[in-house]
Amino acid sequence: MGSLTAKSAWILAAILLGATWGRVDALSLTRYPSLWLQTPTSILIAWQTDIAATGKVLHGPTPALGLEATHAGSSTEHAVPVVGLSSASEYYYRVVSDSDTLTDGSDTFRTAPSTVEPFRFLAFGDLGRATPEQIQIAARIDTLNADLAILTGDIIYEAGEAANFTPQYFDIYRPTIARVPFYLSLGNHDVATLNGQPYLDAFHLPSNNPAGTERYYSFDYSNAHFVALEVTIENAVPSLAMRTWLDADLAASTRHWKFVFLHVPMYSNLGVHGDDPTIAASLGPIFDARDVDMVFQGHNHFYTRTYPIVGGSVVSASQEPSYLNPGAPIYVVTGGAGRFLHGLAAPTPYEATSQSTFHVTSMDVAGITVTLQAIDRDGNVFDAMTLTKDTPVAVAPDAEERHASSRFSAGHASPNPSDGETEIRFTLDRTSSVRVKLFDVAGKLVRVLDPPTPFGPGPCAVRWDGRMGGGSVAPAGLYFARIESGGRAVTARLLRVR
Repeated sequence: MGSLTAKSAWILAAILLGATWGRVDALSLTRYPSLWLQTPTSILIAWQTDIAATGKVLHGPTPALGLEATHAGSSTEHAVPVVGLSSASEYYYRVVSDSDTLTDGSDTFRTAPSTVEPFRFLAFGDLGRATPEQIQIAARIDTLNADLAILTGDIIYEAGEAANFTPQYFDIYRPTIARVPFYLSLGNHDVATLNGQPYLDAFHLPSNNPAGTERYYSFDYSNAHFVALEVTIENAVPSLAMRTWLDADLAASTRHWKFVFLHVPMYSNLGVHGDDPTIAASLGPIFDARDVDMVFQGHNHFYTRTYPIVGGSVVSASQEPSYLNPGAPIYVVTGGAGRFLHGLAAPTPYEATSQSTFHVTSMDVAGITVTLQAIDRDGNVFDAMTLTKDTPVAVAPDAEERHASSRFSAGHASPNPSDGETEIRFTLDRTSSVRVKLFDVAGKLVRVLDPPTPFGPGPCAVRWDGRMGGGSVAPAGLYFARIESGGRAVTARLLRVR
């Protein structure tokens, strides 16, 4: 055979190189599958690959699978809706991209129930730094056999960077989120990069608000209604659009239980970040009027559980820790999922308990009763509480209708904050003498107000001139007004500025 001409040699080289260039290596998972948007008849399964490819989920009620679902096009970001499922049922699944089988088919998910069934959910926040403590709490979470989890923000430290989502979240919770959906709320660290766009890109959350955004949303599970809000230090006054939607959303729900989760706390032990009276004044009246049962919060890296609070005042404290129809939300700070811990301040009058420890909060919902357990990384239960509502909740009345019959309660002080006099407002259910004791944030008594004559039933008020018992002007800070009447007491918060 003669020697190759230059042209034929070039063609042969091109053919050989083309064969090399055209070979595609096997795909690799860069982010293991996770579950999202669970309903009684559907679920979304998402994963990530290193090379753009098609995506397919093989699934079925047995390991034999037999059914499949796909997404359109080719991508490294895969999200496959699996539909047409039976409620409250377990399914096995395997994910495939192009011709590569990426998981072994041993993963399972369960659809949501279409009727009332007992279930367990977890609540935790302030986590994503891949610390040893986060990894320990993640392992504890995986042992608790929950049906879902709600997260109270600060998912990715330091600033919600896109590069940190896989190593600081998806890798750490990999075995749990492959079988249990997590629902998240934005924290202030999460919005530090591009106003939270990497967070929105990484997660698949409901978007059932008028803006069609995943920044706040709601969903149902069994006999419970859940609401996630965007409440960060960047938007310390929740937007009117979100509050309007929140009120309508809660009013429309007829589920027996209503749970809300958000980041910056309305009520908390006052260590480090403390709580936020502005947010409490903005959202509290909606929660009170719409029969919210519990509010889960983060931001503070510890645990706090309050007594039931309505209108800024404690009610039903004598029932602690087993509550029957308290008629007011209980606020839980659960910010100990892995970031460093914060120290505690002196307890406030509305705290039932606080503890600075790494933890997760577990909630068992069984019909008309929920049971709370706060669990540390070693599996020890350090707080427990039960809450029972023996009457199903219909659409809640307006706040004015709800309070048409007078009851002993504290109102909102005015002005609040104040740099001078403040009117401490309250409501009496019968004619009674009243004494008002003012305490500073450390629990020290600073002034006693003794109105000389009894008050009749209905709205009442006592004025505080902003001075302490010795006549000096009270310094700026948070104060608590304990309103005592007939052997009973309610508490209001006052903020002084200078």
